Amino acid sequence: MLGLIREIDEADTPELFVVRPQTRENAMTVDELEEIGITIDSMSAAVKRSHRGWLHEDSGRVCGFAMGDSENAEVTVMAVLPEYEGKGIGGELLTRVESWLHAEGCQRI
Repeated sequence: MLGLIREIDEADTPELFVVRPQTRENAMTVDELEEIGITIDSMSAAVKRSHRGWLHEDSGRVCGFAMGDSENAEVTVMAVLPEYEGKGIGGELLTRVESWLHAEGCQRI
C-alpha cells in the first residue's frame, strides 16, 4: 500500500469533500451532501464531538477516508478514490474505525 494512514483532524475536512464526490460506491455531490445536512462545518463540528476517522494520503493527496460515530456505534462514511480501490486501503481504514468504536464501548457496529 502506497502512502500513509493517519487520523483525520479538523483541518482535513475540506479535502474530504473533494474525495467524497469522486467515489464509485454511493457517490454524492457536495450539493447532495448539503441537502442531507453534511457540510464542511457540520463535519468539522462532528470531529470535535463524537466522530473520529482516518484518511489515506499518497504524496500529500487524500485518497480515501473512513469515519465513525461513537454515539450511534456506526461507521458513517467510507470513501476511496477509484484509482486506489483494490489496494487494501478501504479495509485498513475500516479496521481502524471499527477498532476505535469497540474501544469506545460499542458492542455492535
